[in-house]
Amino acid sequence: MNSLLRLLLKNKRHFNKGSHSVRSDSGMSMIELLIGTIMAFLIITPLLGLVIGLLNDESREGAKATTEEEIQSALDYIKQDLSQAIYIYDNDGVEAITTSTRPLIPNDASETPILVFWKREFKDNIVRVPGCTPENSDECMDGKFVLSLVAYYLRQDNDQTWCPDGISCPARITRFEMNAHDERDEFGLDDSKKVFPTNPNLRAPKTIVRGEGDTFPNREVLVNYIDYNTTYDDDDIEVNCQESLGIDNLASINITLADGTTRPATEPDLRRDTNSKSFYACVNPNGNRLAQVTIRGNALRRIQTDAEYKANNSQYFPKYSVTIRGGSDFDVNN
Repeated sequence: MNSLLRLLLKNKRHFNKGSHSVRSDSGMSMIELLIGTIMAFLIITPLLGLVIGLLNDESREGAKATTEEEIQSALDYIKQDLSQAIYIYDNDGVEAITTSTRPLIPNDASETPILVFWKREFKDNIVRVPGCTPENSDECMDGKFVLSLVAYYLRQDNDQTWCPDGISCPARITRFEMNAHDERDEFGLDDSKKVFPTNPNLRAPKTIVRGEGDTFPNREVLVNYIDYNTTYDDDDIEVNCQESLGIDNLASINITLADGTTRPATEPDLRRDTNSKSFYACVNPNGNRLAQVTIRGNALRRIQTDAEYKANNSQYFPKYSVTIRGGSDFDVNN
């Protein structure tokens, strides 16, 4: 580039010496204009590239911050939800309730149930007090503990509501809840209605599932832009699950099967996940009250369609975990 400038200046001096015309002091020659244009180009081009790079970095950082905030909020919600759990299904338990003759939770090809549990919470003004008059008065309404089945899914499809461009769509986490009632409800319920099992472990005897005519409530989206590909970091998920659940000797834990027999637990019994490893739950089958939930987002998918996980962009795939213990003292075996 320096050689080019020297050549242009040499030609300019040669042109000035051989010319007898009078140059106006108020204007610029073509050579001077060309030199100025080249110099401006050499200065502006890298500056423009720098500005574009800064804008792209700002866009990616903004997407990352938003994704991190949403994942943290989703985990806070799950933590609050799960803190009321009286029974959390391990991997084998989820398989049992989704593959039964009359599945207790919805399941289709586009979604995978990851975290499933029974919870108990108190709700006001949901039952009528027997003998109270007038019956339509609010004073005749009382509260009670409601038992509900909750399931969190990892769903991936081309729904334009959540993936407008329909290309390389991210996954999202959805939530399902089915309110149930204890069959021993003192106020009496129609036996054809869905009832709370005598034991939330549906593989146990004397279990009652949902009524034959019951339909599933709609699932609600908890968070979008969850990573969905089979490339993931090299974290030792199996070891992390056991450590987070406080399990020293996995083989010492027995798993009760549908036929009532037992077998030693193995690592797959602890974790419920998909091939993407972007949303998974580790559940301690010994008591079914302790779980670790992990979510990994895809911030880049907010600003580009070809946003796949790679080692050099892992910072834009934030991953967070939380360990929760169910807080209810409700005896599930009574």
